[in-house]
Amino acid sequence: MKDFFADRRPHNGLSYDDYRAQWREQKDQSAEGLAPDERKTLHYLNYNWERQAHVHDNYTPSDDLQAAVDAIEEPQLWMVLTEPWCGDSAFLLPVIAEAAQLNDDVTLRILLRDDNLDVMDQYLTDGSRSIPKMAAFSDDGEELFTWGPRPKGASQ
Repeated sequence: MKDFFADRRPHNGLSYDDYRAQWREQKDQSAEGLAPDERKTLHYLNYNWERQAHVHDNYTPSDDLQAAVDAIEEPQLWMVLTEPWCGDSAFLLPVIAEAAQLNDDVTLRILLRDDNLDVMDQYLTDGSRSIPKMAAFSDDGEELFTWGPRPKGASQ
């Protein structure tokens, strides 16, 4: 079992609704008085908010995804490392959240990458802290699978 799992950090991560509420607060702040890099981040927070809203409005899980999630018979905790400024996450996290809602045995928790670099560093992609990155765990902390940061087709 990984130390961070034993410390219950994924369990205490943000729910998807809490993540979105925190994101909404950040994106709705005034740009007045912000430094140029902070203004840029605020731009991405707002732009990605629109992206994720578009996914929520238009995405329907496929029959294959529904069947795969329906096949889960034991509780799983899906931990996603991400940040709201990440464009890939704006498109992918809503899909993960929709999938998690398909089965009551799945709990989704989100850890902000920049606040959890020690965890992120255990899930590097080619040496980089690319997000979103998901890891699924059984109740006893066994890592069942990892996914991310983006589908292979999108990377190609």
